[in-house]
Amino acid sequence: MNAPSPQDPQLGQQTPLPPVNPSPADQPRPASAPPSAPVSPVSGFGDTLRPRAANKIPTNLWIAIGALVAVTLFVIISLFFGDVPAKGGKVTVTVVYFAAFIGITIGELSIADRDRFYPVPLAIVSSVYVVAFGVMLTWIEPVRQISDVYPYRSSVSTAGQNAALAIGLLIPLIIAAKAPVAAARFTFKQAGENAVLKFLAFASAGLFSLLAVILFLPTLLQRSFRVDAGEWFGRVIVIVLMLAFLAISVFILLAWTFNADDRRARRLERQQSLARQRQQPYNSETPQQPAATQPAVVPEASAAPESLVSPAAESTPHLPWPVFEDGFTPLPVDPYGRPAFSVLQPFAGRTEPVVEGSPEADAAIERARRGN
Repeated sequence: MNAPSPQDPQLGQQTPLPPVNPSPADQPRPASAPPSAPVSPVSGFGDTLRPRAANKIPTNLWIAIGALVAVTLFVIISLFFGDVPAKGGKVTVTVVYFAAFIGITIGELSIADRDRFYPVPLAIVSSVYVVAFGVMLTWIEPVRQISDVYPYRSSVSTAGQNAALAIGLLIPLIIAAKAPVAAARFTFKQAGENAVLKFLAFASAGLFSLLAVILFLPTLLQRSFRVDAGEWFGRVIVIVLMLAFLAISVFILLAWTFNADDRRARRLERQQSLARQRQQPYNSETPQQPAATQPAVVPEASAAPESLVSPAAESTPHLPWPVFEDGFTPLPVDPYGRPAFSVLQPFAGRTEPVVEGSPEADAAIERARRGN
């Protein structure tokens, strides 16, 4: 008995601790551990913030950062080793392209968080193409004389004109570069697991990407490298454009054909939903007298009231009793206790008798709903 006696005072010393602060004692205990402190008070925020801090930088973001670094190094090398006049305007244009690149990239990453079909790698590469094209067009500009372009003028440097052209081409570049992204987003979502549709999706996205590259390439070759693309380059652009439209057109036709079963299933689901709504009881006191007498029996069975009245039946909305065209005269009751829709006049161009589910019947119910 002497062995347990020293344990009793220890237990007596530990037991008063919980009664001192019964409610706060349970809360600081999980928060006392440093690792779980930010998670336990608000588990929803803690669970989402802690893994994000531990995750590595996504590959798509590394591509974007690497593109910015490469463009910056290209500008620095041009400043030190090239004859680049009109530096102020060129720097301004470069900043504008950087800002557009950052804004578009943030927007596309936000869309990718909500849409799993959004092609983030293709979107990042297209944004890199836009900023690379604009910066190259701006900074690679051989110094020319006005006499080379306009023989009747004096010999004065014309450098700096590519910067203005790059600003003018910013919006067309973005539209052309994002066309493959939109095509890929549309086609990959519709393709599903179909191999043929997947092949056409890749083909259309690739053709639109090639079109975005070669569409402005003659401008860059002529203005920055003094290379004349020639008439054959325009023919190549038209060929690629026609092939891209052909691929997307065939994809749309095949997708519409292959998804016919899904469309029928959705249409059948809508029809079943409308049928369930039409089978709901009508909100009327006169024709629904038997239904009104049933709830009176429910209070008598006080032993199990929940088993007799289901919550789903109580929450089922009632359709208003349909009315005539005047908006307030209710329809008569048929032998089954439902509205006699046959007394309604068919709409112009319709010869079938009016039954429940007809457009005339739905219009009568809608008139009653507006009147209530």
